[in-house]
Amino acid sequence: MHEWYQETHERQQELGITVLGSNSTVAMQDETFPACKVEF
Repeated sequence: MHEWYQETHERQQELGITVLGSNSTVAMQDETFPACKVEF
């Protein structure tokens, strides 16, 4: 999971996506939703 986070974190920064800590929540364009619903 940590490796996945490190690899995708760079991609997410490019896409303007921010992962908010350990609660696995993704914030994108003023919207917040569980990361499990996000398709990379």
